[in-house]
Amino acid sequence: MIYNFYPGPSKLHTSVPIWITKALESGIISRNHRSQVFMDLYQEVVKNLQIKLNIPNDYSIYFVSSATECWEIITQSFANLPTIHFYTGSFGEKWAKNAQKKQQNFSVFNQNFCKNSLLCVTPNETSNGSIFELEILDTFKKLYPKMLIACDVTSGLAGVNYDLKKGDIWFASVQKCFGLPSGLALMIVSPKAIEEAKKINQKNHYNDLLQLETNFLTFQTPFTPNILNIFLLNEWAKQTLPIDKIAEKLKQRTKNAYQWIEKLKKAKPLIKNKEKRSDTVWAIETDKHTLVALHQEALKQNIILGNGYGEWKSTSFRIANFPQIEDNEIVFLQDFLEINLT
Repeated sequence: MIYNFYPGPSKLHTSVPIWITKALESGIISRNHRSQVFMDLYQEVVKNLQIKLNIPNDYSIYFVSSATECWEIITQSFANLPTIHFYTGSFGEKWAKNAQKKQQNFSVFNQNFCKNSLLCVTPNETSNGSIFELEILDTFKKLYPKMLIACDVTSGLAGVNYDLKKGDIWFASVQKCFGLPSGLALMIVSPKAIEEAKKINQKNHYNDLLQLETNFLTFQTPFTPNILNIFLLNEWAKQTLPIDKIAEKLKQRTKNAYQWIEKLKKAKPLIKNKEKRSDTVWAIETDKHTLVALHQEALKQNIILGNGYGEWKSTSFRIANFPQIEDNEIVFLQDFLEINLT
């Protein structure tokens, strides 16, 4: 058995092989994405996601290839809006730099800039296991009612119980908390964001938000989508527990885990503030020599740990605490780390 704790792509949901067989037998993956069969699937998965992830019924749900593509779609579709980025790690920083290359209306935070702008945040930072508390978004929405808010929740969606009404654009890939193969991402978009996109009226790219919205209204996509993964996502949505129950389990597992992580002699939590630690990605800091030895020993025992990322690459490792990872696997990991880091 392989124990995969890499924070994406990570361990697949145990039912994925069954769902793939079901997809093959149904014939859906060789059907035209303009066909009624596909449109029925799209409509069904939207309903199931709304139920399980508490997605507001008036929000649109688009399928694209990756969270990185979502960065491009947002930049293209809201090119006229000034952009503000708040981030606590490498992926939020990459999103900001990507937008800065393509937009002239890019600035550091200031009050006048906020009045009609796009605020971009990464609430669950995969690179270092930190979080950006979303309560602050209520303040921004109150002070600047015209502001749009976009959230990259790639390592949080389906594991954290987000109040999606706090933001206008939420996006995530499915290879993390959903436990599905990579190659598919969701964009969840508010009516307010769609109306703003209509004012800008950007239609120069095949995946501009307006193109996605036009197709969504008939449960289609502007391009041939990853039909197999959409089918798997629907099966996942039918089988998974409601997000509030999943999130509570992961939160409790995180609380329990840090009780033993903080007792390790050769390592310590990367994020020192307990209130700023992610429930889905745990980051642990150690020295370079110990880290190399730890990874080598882990591979001998079929354990896949997440590498450090960005400025923490050579001094930390990461652990995925995703819903598809079982409690007994966490116990096995705990025993391994206590033996090798004490």
